Amino acid sequence: MSLQRRILCIFWAIHLSLCVLWVLPDKLSAPRSRAGRFLLPYGLYTGAGNKYAFFAPNVPSARRVRIRVLCGGEWIPFETAVNSSESLLRLHTITSMMMRAEVEEQLGASWAAFALGRTPCAKAALVEEDYYGIP
Repeated sequence: MSLQRRILCIFWAIHLSLCVLWVLPDKLSAPRSRAGRFLLPYGLYTGAGNKYAFFAPNVPSARRVRIRVLCGGEWIPFETAVNSSESLLRLHTITSMMMRAEVEEQLGASWAAFALGRTPCAKAALVEEDYYGIP
């Protein structure tokens, strides 16, 4: 292997290692030290510093799915627990699929079944899909 190829392989190994360190959950990553402050710009420039949320992190989805359950004659909003960015991505993906007419009813029924299963006092569930279109 040529010297140029070795240097390139070493660079990519270091780059990938640093990206993996930045993407690790905050509980597993090292506390902010002098080395961490030195490497902070690298994590931000590669997108790993914000866990690759640079794919339009501040632009909300135009679709909202609201779920309410009927408990004792009162409609109570049902909120799903989102523990990580992966869970949030999965939730947004499922919500975005509701725009397809062929699966809209099945997804709504799935959301209702999920809410009914998680709320012992629930007698009924209402799934509402909102679309916020900007003219």
